[in-house]
Parts: sequence; structure tokens; C-alpha cells
Amino acid sequence: MIRAKLRLVRHITIAVILLGLLLCGAEVGVRVYEVAVGKSICSGSQPECLVDPTRLTVPSWLTNLELKPHATAEVSCRDSKRPVEIRTNSLGFRGPEITIPKPRGTYRIVILGD
Repeated sequence: MIRAKLRLVRHITIAVILLGLLLCGAEVGVRVYEVAVGKSICSGSQPECLVDPTRLTVPSWLTNLELKPHATAEVSCRDSKRPVEIRTNSLGFRGPEITIPKPRGTYRIVILGD
């Protein structure tokens, strides 16, 4: 009786581990496909979200997308519908070029998010 229970627990444990490995493999496969094809699978059903029309972003291994260094694009503002120019520096951040190493007396603040 005890052996049958231990065997059942062992089979369930192996099944859970194999399922986890299968899900991890699927995630890696999707990320490799996105980078190879240059497309992003985004949430929502809009076909325009599959390709970045501004060409400001590239696929990333760490995040879904990241900004391309030295890129410039003109997009329309959502609210005013006026064109807005977006530029990235050599590090892929929006804003002016950053001097490295930083000058004495300079404080740097990084804000990440939407």
C-alpha cells in the first residue's frame, strides 16, 4: 500500500517537472522566433502591433522590445494629433547624449516605466 502511494507521488512529481520543462521550452522557442523574424507578438488583436511602423524598436532578449540606438522617428501625438519627433541616443535612451564618466557634482536619475 505504501509503495503504491510512493509510486503515485513519484509519477505525479515527474509529470509536473516535465510539464514545467515543456512550458519553459515553449517560451524560449517563442522568444527565439520573435528575434529571428523581427516581429513582436503583442496583446490585442490589432495587426499593426506586429510590426513597428516607426522602426524605433528592436526585439530584446531581456524585455519584449527595446529602443534602437541613434534612431529618429516622427509620430503623431495621441491627444493633439500633431507630429512629434522622437530621438534616441547611443545607449538607446530618449534624450541627449550621456557623458561617461559623469562630471563631478552631477546627479543622475533614471526613471523606468510607461
